[in-house]
Amino acid sequence: MRYLTFCFLFLFAVSVVKANDVATIQSYLDNKTDNVQILHGVYTACLNLTRTGTAEAVPVLKKLLEDERFTTVAQTALINMPGGEKRVPPIQPELPQDAVLLALILRDGEPGLSAFTTALKDEKASFMVIQRAILDLKSDKTGTIVLDNMGNRPTWQQAALVFNLGARKDSTAIVPRLMELAKSDKPELRLATVQVLGEIGDPRAVDTLLLAAAGADAELAKATTESLKRFTGDEFNKKIIALLDGNDKQLLPSALNGID
Repeated sequence: MRYLTFCFLFLFAVSVVKANDVATIQSYLDNKTDNVQILHGVYTACLNLTRTGTAEAVPVLKKLLEDERFTTVAQTALINMPGGEKRVPPIQPELPQDAVLLALILRDGEPGLSAFTTALKDEKASFMVIQRAILDLKSDKTGTIVLDNMGNRPTWQQAALVFNLGARKDSTAIVPRLMELAKSDKPELRLATVQVLGEIGDPRAVDTLLLAAAGADAELAKATTESLKRFTGDEFNKKIIALLDGNDKQLLPSALNGID
């Protein structure tokens, strides 16, 4: 009976209404800060709006575009959310060479993917073009190519690319790779990965997220707990029940700490 009580409480927490994401972004715009928790909240709000946003969110997201830390995730929300601007391209290349590079990458088949791989490895290649390409490429190899070839780029760029991958419709295909990435020795990359795993909502990631929530990194644990609250569905419910019923000494405490 105890595990059923735990499960009930956990699922109740999942059902609690999320904070107003538009208000979260507007508050940051009114009082900009470098506080990590607030920046994390803005990222999360943008990811929420990607799935649930309406026309009400468009003005604040457009204003957020002016902040380079959130340009990509705000553009992603504007393009994908209900009531957004699906016909507006996420990033417009400003330089002729950028437009040429994008055209080369978006060619059909292997020639385009080869150009994409080369650009990922080249630190001098336009990062904005690479982000645009991730959102536009149709190949189901895109996620694997990014994860295999982004290692030479700065950590903040790698984290941004993970967010871009999470916005793709085929993002579930790279969940196993993201589960490994969640163990990275780079805090910024771990934080981005657990947020994206929460957005994707694939039950395969539950064990990985619970382990991250049980770790010593307080910021990561908080972000991971929020990610776990995004999961829904019968398959996830069965997963949680199995974990609680198994009384795993490492996973159980983090599952219980996620109930608030």
